[in-house]
Amino acid sequence: MSMRNPPTIELKFHDEEVEFGEYYEESNTVRIFLHRHESVCQIFDTIEHEILHKCIGDTDESIDIYQEHRLIFNALWFKEMA
Repeated sequence: MSMRNPPTIELKFHDEEVEFGEYYEESNTVRIFLHRHESVCQIFDTIEHEILHKCIGDTDESIDIYQEHRLIFNALWFKEMA
């Protein structure tokens, strides 16, 4: 299965951003802030997290950001347990 309209992924080395990453729906871009990560594994986890934001945004569902983060947390937890 392929993703509909995959996002561009940007890696930023230096930024004032305090987040690990962010998905920008308007430009369909995932931006990862490398200076916030301690390992390559953590970078991949953040990319996966932000891609899930994009996937949720592609649905017709309307949920707030807290519900969205809880859904992503549960999905990633389930993946680890499977």
